[in-house]
Amino acid sequence: MHLMEAVFCITFSFLVSHLFSWYLLKNSDRFRIGKRIYSERVRLHKKGVPRLGGLAIYAAFYATLLFFYVFRKDYFRGYEIKIVGVFLSSTLIMACGLYDDLIKRLNYKTKFTIQILAILIIIAFGYNVNTITNPFDGKIHIGVLGIPVLVTWLLMIMNAINLIDGLDGLACGISIIVCYSFFVIGAYRNTVLFLPILLSLIGAELAFLRFNFYPARLFLGDSGSFFLGFMVGILAIESYTKRTAVISMIVPLLTLFIPLASVVFTFSRRVAYAKNPFKPDKMHMHYRFLRAGISHRDVVLLYYTATIAYVVLGIFCYFMPKKFEVAIIAFAMVTLWILYTWALYFVNLKDKLRKKRIRNAD
Repeated sequence: MHLMEAVFCITFSFLVSHLFSWYLLKNSDRFRIGKRIYSERVRLHKKGVPRLGGLAIYAAFYATLLFFYVFRKDYFRGYEIKIVGVFLSSTLIMACGLYDDLIKRLNYKTKFTIQILAILIIIAFGYNVNTITNPFDGKIHIGVLGIPVLVTWLLMIMNAINLIDGLDGLACGISIIVCYSFFVIGAYRNTVLFLPILLSLIGAELAFLRFNFYPARLFLGDSGSFFLGFMVGILAIESYTKRTAVISMIVPLLTLFIPLASVVFTFSRRVAYAKNPFKPDKMHMHYRFLRAGISHRDVVLLYYTATIAYVVLGIFCYFMPKKFEVAIIAFAMVTLWILYTWALYFVNLKDKLRKKRIRNAD
């Protein structure tokens, strides 16, 4: 991909996303179909914030791809069917999210059903995983099991991005960092089709982040977080597909370690306390950091830093011999557990000190 084409994709997407975000912000009252458009499960803002940002990213992303396709159809030759499948699937996910954001809260069963249906659509359009690498040696041919593997992977990423979308700029910023790691790999491999898609998404996210970083003027909403999760999940597979069309799952796992770990820790905590693992609560680590006294902005930057660390580790793993993959993933898991243990100790200590001050004041 030529430099001017890359600059065009990211610049055009950025401008469209910025203009559309500004339009949605100025005209958000017209979209107030229900009060839920401004509601927050955890009250962090004095005024309501419109949950329409995902629409800006979606529109800018596909507008850029369409414009690029008109002039460079050769980039997409042979992949048109798969791209149509991704468009239809992501549009269904976006529509589901918008209904949840603007009209009525959907329960988790309905959301999962629609997400699975969307994934089955891209599978019907030819998207699948047949072989993955064995971190010890060789390859594992999974055949028809590639369908449940793909469904599970995309469900995990979509809901991981949605789960961390609790603070201003958190989900969007982490998605940008992760996508940048995909860009490093894609540029190194000179993946022709992959780069315009990736750069169009990064440009749209960067523009929206200006409206979403603390204090946020626009939220992603479920529509935006699910759409980003869907696209990031697909790009994670595409970016680390070997030239032999074999998927190495270790590297995308590392780059998405923070969102995925949030899912694992959250579900484990809820199950341990005999609660419904799919029912939202206010006990996510980012909320507990806020209650411990860390500023909103600093919590987000802390998550950015941790994400960058694991993204660098993932890129490092990509260029290392396969025999080191197990050791690298073990190192990542140990360090993450240390960080999580420290975080729990920190928030619990702060909570005890806060309660002690209250008792002394009384």
